[in-house]
Amino acid sequence: MRVTALLGVACGLLLWPVDPAASSRQPAATKAIDGASPFTSYRATLLTVRFVPEAADPEKLIDPTMRQIQAEQTLWTRFGRTLEAQGPGRWLRKLFGQASDKPDLIHEWPAFAEKPGSLRAQLLSFYLNPDAAAPGVADVFLFSRKQVEDRDPRFAAQELVSVYKQHLELAAARVPSTLWLSLPLPSYTYDFQAKALRFSSKPTGRIAKDVDPADGVDILHRASDALALPARARTTANYSTFGAVRSMRQSDAAPVRPDSPTNTWRSAFSIGSSADTFPWVEVLATDRQLRLTSLPIDIKVAERLTKTSADLRARVFLTAEGAELSTAKVDRKLTRKFTVLFVRVQRIEVLGPDDELLKEIPGASLPAPAEAAPPSPQAATVADLERKSDTALKTANCKARAMQANPNEKSSVYRRAFAACMREK
Repeated sequence: MRVTALLGVACGLLLWPVDPAASSRQPAATKAIDGASPFTSYRATLLTVRFVPEAADPEKLIDPTMRQIQAEQTLWTRFGRTLEAQGPGRWLRKLFGQASDKPDLIHEWPAFAEKPGSLRAQLLSFYLNPDAAAPGVADVFLFSRKQVEDRDPRFAAQELVSVYKQHLELAAARVPSTLWLSLPLPSYTYDFQAKALRFSSKPTGRIAKDVDPADGVDILHRASDALALPARARTTANYSTFGAVRSMRQSDAAPVRPDSPTNTWRSAFSIGSSADTFPWVEVLATDRQLRLTSLPIDIKVAERLTKTSADLRARVFLTAEGAELSTAKVDRKLTRKFTVLFVRVQRIEVLGPDDELLKEIPGASLPAPAEAAPPSPQAATVADLERKSDTALKTANCKARAMQANPNEKSSVYRRAFAACMREK
């Protein structure tokens, strides 16, 4: 007998059973469309790990490993005696003494980590999709019960970070690279002569530099000129993902299993998280400009939209093809790393207020990026002076720190302290 959500609440369990109809109740923002998955912060992070493996620095993984351990310890404690073992790495939920011929099992990832096959793929899917379902599977713990019970998370994390890293890399290898992103469109008017909608540059759109407003409006803000982007980005149109935060947060939602080990894992990469574990994908480098000009549309449809002041939105379909890390200055002493994700634009769908398709625009028909001009000699000189200034400042600070360890500059203690300080990023 399949356990109902009501019984789960009665017994105080936080893991919810998988309902085959659950995915049909998901908001549109969380659904895969034509093989494309929603663009979320955790998928963006996994793509970073796939394309730039060094981003998964074990030292940076200690904190998320510790938080995962803490969450799983809490869940195991709350389950109490409502679980009984069904074999290596599997736990059956016992409710009111009832057993099931086909029970929903809670699995422990370590028991399957080294066993490639369909079951491991199914278990991994629970991390990659908040609405994932598999026959007889309730959820998956990243660590086994015996690995985390009665442990100090700070010490346990040192041992289990390798498990976390291996699992992260497996997830990165399987994360979908074709994604969709929902963006609000700016206000519009109807051009009766052209029989088309024309978009304003306000309030959500912004005209790119050196672009005539008549040529269209960007549906996502351009990346700041102050950002240092990789050389490859000179031939792409570069957009800031901060304008897509609302869509990403909606897609990050996990209403089916709000409290579960897999949702805890995804939350570690959620946009807006206080954790500074991974470089966020802050820039989308696209092979086409995300710019709309006029939108041919039937006059009757235009009248209906205008009468209701309907808001329109665009659904942008993208395929990730690579990523590079870059560094931005926070102030004179601090810097942060961020990811530039290189994507190919498949198409843009313009949708009405009820998600009806008004127009489909192939990516190939969008304007090609204008190649950026190379840095001026003056800009290159200024950048070189800034680097030299930063290096001199860091050297002075490291010398001061090394003097605290040992004032004798020739001593091995001083030299080790100075070298360690200079290696810090």
